[in-house]
Amino acid sequence: RLTNEKTFQPLGNKAFYESHGFTIDDTSLIFSASKTVPLDLDIYTYNMATGQLKNLTNSSGEWDEHSILSPSGKKLVWISSKDYNFTPDANWSKTLKTDYWLMNTDGSDKVKLTHFNGSGFPEYVAGERIIAADIAWNPAGDQLVAVRAVVGVQGSSTKIVLIRLNSSQ
Repeated sequence: RLTNEKTFQPLGNKAFYESHGFTIDDTSLIFSASKTVPLDLDIYTYNMATGQLKNLTNSSGEWDEHSILSPSGKKLVWISSKDYNFTPDANWSKTLKTDYWLMNTDGSDKVKLTHFNGSGFPEYVAGERIIAADIAWNPAGDQLVAVRAVVGVQGSSTKIVLIRLNSSQ
């Protein structure tokens, strides 16, 4: 049973929200949201005590979601459609491609971790469109386990992938 329930709608009651967790100091929420089109998502933090809202991705026309805090509390990994031709409309499922990205918790130093949809990279497979999805850190912060959906010429499937990082995050 719920007790002491609090509701937060920092972008207003018409926005679409998805929760992703708390900051390491337990003061702020990490979530993705869209003020307008439900699929035009950004990653935010919201300080529950001060009401300070910070847009970490600020990326109009992109799908940013599944932001997960590293064990150290210093980095966030998330999925993004950045660099791909994505249209956040009723036909989104025909254009969505995403990869995994890493950034500092203040939104700085964004680095693309995978290139599932970029030709010329080892993880790219011609004829496949990849939608990177749920992700989790290992306790040491040097590996990620993730789900990627494959939309290809031979149908659709999902795969679990292991992503090793060069150092702990």
